[in-house]
Amino acid sequence: MVNTTDNIDFTGLDELFLMEKSWRYHNWLYEMSNGYIKGNCLEIGAGIGSFTQRWLNIATHVTAVELAQNCCEHLGRRFPGNEELEIICEDFFKIDFSDKKFDAIISFNVFEHIDDDISCFKKIRSLLNDSGHFIMYVPACKVLYSEIDRKVGHIRRYTKKEIINKFDQAGLTPVKLHYVNICGFFGYLLNYRLLKRQMSQGNVSLFDNIIVPISKFAENFVKFPFGQSIFVVAKRQ
Repeated sequence: MVNTTDNIDFTGLDELFLMEKSWRYHNWLYEMSNGYIKGNCLEIGAGIGSFTQRWLNIATHVTAVELAQNCCEHLGRRFPGNEELEIICEDFFKIDFSDKKFDAIISFNVFEHIDDDISCFKKIRSLLNDSGHFIMYVPACKVLYSEIDRKVGHIRRYTKKEIINKFDQAGLTPVKLHYVNICGFFGYLLNYRLLKRQMSQGNVSLFDNIIVPISKFAENFVKFPFGQSIFVVAKRQ
């Protein structure tokens, strides 16, 4: 079922379609999240559905929230008539979930777009079951902020300390929190921050075929003090 309202379009749609081809990257994030996904799930910022099908494979029901109209239209075409999926095209903060609770709430590369992220974290806490988890993945390290970030509407790149402080204000406690993609940090710094290049299919292929496997292997043994992104799992305090 798709519920839609008139909303803005997402300016980074081309980047989403480029990144969707990076299957190693998507599978890596899925593997990180898999143990926390179950039952009734809420996905905040579903985009074009790059992860939505993965959640449907392991959850009993998924509610996918997406603000951007162009993304929501793609979601509707991608998942026609799926009874295990509800798509809501609306601002997450304005949705009345009617006291509904979720076993897992997932948000990948969304909160860097949101000005008042603490209020959204508080709403997430109110929607979690007592044993539920909030799984979040966001861009990290302010030094990486580039024209690509500005183009797709990023307000910030996070630090671990910032997440801990904001979660504490919202009544959430991290149970897992670490930087991700150490090699991607240097690639992003060189290509998009220093050389000011635009994202291309060649860059994405290099990232997925070379950078991701090396980072994934290294991070099996070492948790680095910085990275391209941050992965966090939290529960209610």
